[in-house]
Amino acid sequence: MMFYDGYLDVPKEDRSPLRTIFSLWIHLVLAWTLTNGLILLVNLQFPKLLEPWLAGSPQRIMVFEFVVQPFIYAVILAVFFFIIPRSAVYKEKFLKALKRTLRIFVGNPLTCFFLSLDVLVVPISISIIASRLAEIVEKFKPELVYWLLLAGLAADVLFYFFWMGTAVRLLVDEEG
Repeated sequence: MMFYDGYLDVPKEDRSPLRTIFSLWIHLVLAWTLTNGLILLVNLQFPKLLEPWLAGSPQRIMVFEFVVQPFIYAVILAVFFFIIPRSAVYKEKFLKALKRTLRIFVGNPLTCFFLSLDVLVVPISISIIASRLAEIVEKFKPELVYWLLLAGLAADVLFYFFWMGTAVRLLVDEEG
């Protein structure tokens, strides 16, 4: 809402109060759950599907971890890139926001994909490194784990801020 009000130079007395977002919390939770639920489903089930292909090949496992999974995450986020901003900014219910975000994705798939890739590249890189905690503790200092997790949290905040700001700006441009 702050991005939207800032992009349109809305006078302070006309700005939407934060409580309007809280009235839509169930729709925001549904949007967030859909996006993260699909990523979690891919994270849990996709390796099981490819287990026969991945078994016994460290190279395939690395390609899967470093290329295939992040690509799938970027595609999922690209498809749902605008669902949370549409719910928050335009106060749309979950299904309406889903329909509109899918329409935007169908019209601009590459733009959505590269925006999602920009949002995910650093957080995914940090999470890939953090997934190797045993190796980090063994080869480096155990305190590095703390700093790595802190860096991951900071990257998430920064890049999700970029996600919301970019998505709202594109929605405002589309509207105008």
